[in-house]
This record gives sequence, C-alpha cells and structure tokens, in this order.
Amino acid sequence: MSYLGRGRHYGRLRPIVERLVLRLAVGGWPARLARALGAQRTVHTLVHDVPAAEWPDGLRPVTFAFGSDFHAGPTTHPKLIELAFERMAAAKPDVLLLGGDFIYIEARFIEVIARAAERLDAPLGKFAVLGNHDLWADYLHITRRLEDAGVEVLINRSARLPAPFDHVSICGVDEYWSGDPDADRAFANANGTRVLLMHSPCTLHALDGHRFDLAVCGHTHGGHIALPGGRPIWIPQAEINAPYVHGRFQLPPPHAGALVVSRGVGALEVPFRSYAPPDVLVVNLGPNGR
Repeated sequence: MSYLGRGRHYGRLRPIVERLVLRLAVGGWPARLARALGAQRTVHTLVHDVPAAEWPDGLRPVTFAFGSDFHAGPTTHPKLIELAFERMAAAKPDVLLLGGDFIYIEARFIEVIARAAERLDAPLGKFAVLGNHDLWADYLHITRRLEDAGVEVLINRSARLPAPFDHVSICGVDEYWSGDPDADRAFANANGTRVLLMHSPCTLHALDGHRFDLAVCGHTHGGHIALPGGRPIWIPQAEINAPYVHGRFQLPPPHAGALVVSRGVGALEVPFRSYAPPDVLVVNLGPNGR
C-alpha cells in the first residue's frame, strides 16, 4: 500500500495502523462480526425543516438527502452502506448530497458507494465533497468513480440547481484539516439561496465571512464512542469541532445559516459504535422548511 493522496496530516503512525488493519481484517471479518453481534444493522433518518429567507413566493421546498462518513472497507459492512442509501432514497429527495470519507484505507472500496449512488434517483442533481480519508488515498480514482456514477464532485466550486430552483447554489468547500479550502472560489458564482456542502464543521473557520442558508457536514461520528446521552469521549480536532459534534445549530452572522451535522454511517478501526448511532439526514429547504 502506497500513499497516493494530496491530503495533509497523514502522519507517520497512520500508515502503520492502516497496513496492520488491512492484514488483520482480511475478508472484512471485523465488519461481519459486528453485524453478526447485532451492530451495523440500523441507520437512523433525521429530518430537518430549514427556512430560507429569499425563497421565491409560491415555490415548493427542495428536499435534500445527505450521507457522510461511509468508510467503505474492512470495518464497515456493505449492507450498512446499502441501508443508508435505501434510507435516503425512501425520502424521495430532489438532491443527493454526500459529505466525504467514502472509504477507509484504500480507494478500491469506493465501488459499493458508487453503485448505490448511481441507483438513487435525485432529479435535481447529485453532489459530493471529499473527506480527509479520501484525500489520503487515491482521491483521483474516488473522484472519477463518483462522477462515473453521476455524482458531481465539488472542490472549491459551486453548482446551480436547474430551473425553477436555479436560485439555489450548492457550494462545495475542500476539507479544512487535510485539504486546501478556498471559500472565495467556492462561493464566487453562488447566487440567492446558498447550500454549503463540506466534510467537517471545522471548515467554518475557512469561510472568510461568506454567508449560507444551510450547511451540512459529518466527520465527527458524534464521537463514535460516546457515553449514555450521547456525550462523546473523543472528538476529532476537538479544539474546533467540539461545539458541533452532532445535531442542528443556528449560526450567528456573518454566516447566519443553519448547520446540520451528521454522525455519519461507517466505522474506522473500531467496528462498533456506542451511543452514537449511524444516521443520514433529510433536509427540507424552503420558505418555512416544508
């Protein structure tokens, strides 16, 4: 296994751990064991209605489905990923948004996600950003495979939805911790209602005052291992992400939008979660949400 990514903070210990996981987890037995013991069988669907101040009169809301942190690989069972996409498809979304960390360790694991994304019907478009684990792997292969499946990967750029929702722009900002975020480029051609697609809450620190109506992200896993009540034992980049571990937050100016953070779907070194169950998001954005 060789390092093929462009991501920062790929330290000396990480490749050692990843090689060890690949050798010990031959055939994906950690994921199969977790599923056999009753874990990795459920994905929650969390629904949010978010108002947009400049929504045109008489126009219906747009429904977004958002999934993140699938971590396809030896510690996440493919059935869990398929279930996550089934949950999102059941919402009959207009737009599919994917928040990165598609794989764990190797880019070849993207296949299960690409196939599921291709099957999901989202008539107004499918969009994605990359996460730190994608950037540490062969991110070019991941990007190509997603785009072959009809998912547009937004790296510091925006895409406008088709009419009559062409006042809505999806703004994808590169990952803050390991990537190269450029909010000025991401928001340069955005108009009207702005939906910020990012991997991690810490990307808020790269926005340079740009406003949004809705932002969605993952990365935190809700702590992955949490205490009863959902209080996380550990949070990645805690000094920045701690205020936004999971849930919905109304941010003050200059951003002044709703931030919704998903716990994500998959697993990393530990194939079990504790009080941080997997979830996908369904967000209705419009004059009063739904």
